[in-house]
Amino acid sequence: MITKENQILLVKQYRYAGQDFFLEIPAGKPEESETYEEAILREVREETGYITKTEPILLGEFFINPATQNNKVISYLIESAYQAFEQELDPTEFIEFKLVNVDDIYSKIKSGEINQLFTVSAFYLAMPHLSKILNLQFN
Repeated sequence: MITKENQILLVKQYRYAGQDFFLEIPAGKPEESETYEEAILREVREETGYITKTEPILLGEFFINPATQNNKVISYLIESAYQAFEQELDPTEFIEFKLVNVDDIYSKIKSGEINQLFTVSAFYLAMPHLSKILNLQFN
């Protein structure tokens, strides 16, 4: 998710299986009859209070590990996001959101500060879009 100010919106939350805090893109799964697009917009609003007036851009749909799992990650880029609400977290959620400059994301990945697979893959899938929006060159 990229804000109107051209920053990347990430969330930091504790992941019990990994026994640590992870810096990652907002994510979730559809509730009831939601589409994937509706679900990601709802999750982003709940976790961060950010919304957008643009349609999410599908970056890709991928199996995580088809040898042992049947679930998929469906990644979207959300553009022109802005904070319009407070967080609406479940009682068991403790999520801190962070705004990161686009040019700092790659170094956070290289250093291991961002080490969650679908966040890393979403960033690389979004690079062509980010390059156009921000007129950036990625090395």
